[in-house]
Amino acid sequence: MPSSFIPVIGGVQTVVYDLAEYFFSKDHQVKVITNRYPRNLPEAENIEGIDIKRWLFLKPGIKHLRNRRIDIFLASIYFYPRTLASLAKEIREFKPEVVNVHYPDIQTAFVLKILNKAKFRLIVSLHGYDIERWFNTDPRFNLKVNTDKERMAYPDFVLLKEILEKADAVTACSKYLLSKTTELFPKIKEKGYVAYNGINPDQFNNSEIFKQNSDYILAYGRLSYQKGFDILLEAFSRLANKALGLKLLIIGEGEERENLEKKTIELRLEQRVRFIGPVSYKDLAKYIKGSKFVVIPSRWEPFGLVALESFACARTVIATTSGGIQEIVRDGQNGLVVEKENPFSLSKAISKLIEEEQLRAALEINSLKTIAQFTKESMCGFYQELFRP
Repeated sequence: MPSSFIPVIGGVQTVVYDLAEYFFSKDHQVKVITNRYPRNLPEAENIEGIDIKRWLFLKPGIKHLRNRRIDIFLASIYFYPRTLASLAKEIREFKPEVVNVHYPDIQTAFVLKILNKAKFRLIVSLHGYDIERWFNTDPRFNLKVNTDKERMAYPDFVLLKEILEKADAVTACSKYLLSKTTELFPKIKEKGYVAYNGINPDQFNNSEIFKQNSDYILAYGRLSYQKGFDILLEAFSRLANKALGLKLLIIGEGEERENLEKKTIELRLEQRVRFIGPVSYKDLAKYIKGSKFVVIPSRWEPFGLVALESFACARTVIATTSGGIQEIVRDGQNGLVVEKENPFSLSKAISKLIEEEQLRAALEINSLKTIAQFTKESMCGFYQELFRP
C-alpha cells in the first residue's frame, strides 16, 4: 500500500513496482492498493498481471478547514466511509498474509482502522520525508516540531507513531533514515531494518547516448526545494569564466520550476542551462550516458537512487552531505561529496571533475563496482525473507 503508484514517477513508486513484479513472478498473489492520484487515473486496472486499486484516501479533519479547503473537507465526509468499507472488503476477500505500507501518509488512518479486525503481518516501509518532515527539514513550512510534545500536537504524527509501534517490522531505505526513525520512536529499534533500494543495471545497458553540440553536466529529479537545484544554479554561475562551452541540463518537473527558470535569467545563464522537463526512464539513461557526470545538490536525501542510476550508466556523481546518500557515494572513491547548501564548494567540485579527466575516469570505474551492492534482486530478496512468518 504505497501513498501513490505508477504512472507517478518517483523512488517510492519504482520500489513498490519492482517488489510487486518480483513477487508476482514468484507465483505469489499480489495486489497494490494506493491513493487515486492524479484523479484522472482509473480506479482499477491490471498492469502486467498485477491488480491495482486506486481510492481516495480522504479523512475528515480540522486541518482542511484551517487551510480553507472546504471542498476537501466535504469530499472527505463523503469518501472516508466508502474507502474504508472498500478496503475492509478487499482485505476480507483477498486475505493477505502480509500488508506492506510504503511511505505511511494518507493511507495510515485507514490501515489502523482495519488492523484489529483482520489477521495479517504489517510491514511499514519508510522512504524519507515521511520521517524527515518531523525534524523540520523544510523551513518554509515552519512546523513546530522541536520536541515530542510539539510533534504530538499534529494528528499525522500521532498516526505515524501508532502504525510504527503496531507494525510487525519497520524498514528504512538507509542507515541514516533508520537512525532518525529510532530517534523519534525508540520502541521500534528492535524491529527496525535497513532495506536499501535497488536497481536493475541491465535496464541501462542497451540505451543509446544523447548527443548535442557541446559538453554538459546533468542534474535530475523532482524540481523541489529539497533537491537543491537553486544551489546548483548558483554554483554553476561561478563557472562563468571557466568551461564556457559547458552546459547544464536539468531533467524533471515540480513546484519549483518557475522559480528556477527565473533564477536562471537572474544569473544570466539562459544560454547555458536547459530545462528538459520529464523524460521516460529509457531516455533518462541516454541523458546520463551523454553527460560528463551527474550532480546531486540535495538539501536532504534519505537514500540516493539518482546516484545508483548514474553509476549504472558508468557516470560518477557529485553529491552533498545530505543524509543517506553518503552510504552510496564515497568521497574520492566513486564520486565527490561536498558540504550541503554550499554553492562555493559545489562549484569547486564541478571544476575539479571537468579539469581532472583521470580522476573522473577512476571514479567511474569504482562507481560500476558499487552497483553490485544495490541491485533489485538483493532488495527483493531481503523483503522476501522479511515477509516470511
